[in-house]
Amino acid sequence: MKTTETEATPLVDIQASKDERNIAIDKVGVRNVKYPIVVLDRAREQQHTIGTFQLTVDLPHHFKGTHMSRFLEVLSDHKHEVSVHGIPKILEGLREKLHAERAHLEVRFPFFMSKKAPVTGKEGMMEYTCGFDASLGIPFDFDGNGPKPPCKSDFEIIVQAPVTTLCPCSKEISARGAHNQRGIVSVRVRTSAMVWLEEIIELIESCASCALFPVLKRPDEKWVTEHAYDNPRFVEDMVRDVADRLEMFGVEDLDVDKLALTMAQIREYKPPPNPAKLTDSRAKAYVEKHGAHSWEVDALPPNVLARIIRSALSNLVDDEAMDAVKANEKRDKERLRAAVVEIMSS
Repeated sequence: MKTTETEATPLVDIQASKDERNIAIDKVGVRNVKYPIVVLDRAREQQHTIGTFQLTVDLPHHFKGTHMSRFLEVLSDHKHEVSVHGIPKILEGLREKLHAERAHLEVRFPFFMSKKAPVTGKEGMMEYTCGFDASLGIPFDFDGNGPKPPCKSDFEIIVQAPVTTLCPCSKEISARGAHNQRGIVSVRVRTSAMVWLEEIIELIESCASCALFPVLKRPDEKWVTEHAYDNPRFVEDMVRDVADRLEMFGVEDLDVDKLALTMAQIREYKPPPNPAKLTDSRAKAYVEKHGAHSWEVDALPPNVLARIIRSALSNLVDDEAMDAVKANEKRDKERLRAAVVEIMSS
């Protein structure tokens, strides 16, 4: 019997071929990838949920493209390690697998907590939106000249919790009742300490007029109504309380700035006045200082509000780093234009 040996024909890898345009791309990858994951759970050690991922790496100027399948391979290898301590392994896996200097991961997932009604103890599951944003690698503004900078990492915990707030002004001026509303508090936490998602959720809820519950019977409804009435909160109150209590998690350099409305802005933009709320406990001191009129920030024109916010944010920007990014963007645009001219003329 005669045996014929056949050799497999190697497949060409176009993505790994050299690109001549000399243009690096800061983020390439996959997004809206849904994947079953396991996150840490304080009560049950682990919780199975569904994560929606965005996984990206930088693409060096000499590579034509990246290998999309490898993102999913790395995610599959580390699907049980989606936590504060596990995500750096995923990022390092992305850098190694895709030969990249920088890797980025964003994931959002529903997180469930068992909560008991405040009076009857009826139990139900409450859903919260949680997530992690993380990156690992050399800063993108490094252009390859000079010594390579050290590898930097960044990690944020994201928690969104629904709450109830009851208006202090409405309570103060009303003989009965007060208006209330639901809101969602979004928190981003950078910390090197071990923090349970449940701890951040509970911290947020403790700063509101009242937390929400999945199951309420009539005795619970009475308790929720009275509890919120006894704990009126402005949004500003809640923001400051959350910021203050986050310090227990090692969050540092957290500033809360109230940008408007100042008396200088009132004199400059002349928004329409309202009568001061004389039933407010602060009214006497206010009238002595500012007179019998008050002003709402909503009365400022939208373009003025936008300018005030932009001005405040500009003070927080690292101008040197921003200039470096803009220079890179300008250089990349010029290269793209040159590439388009070359393609059109060929």
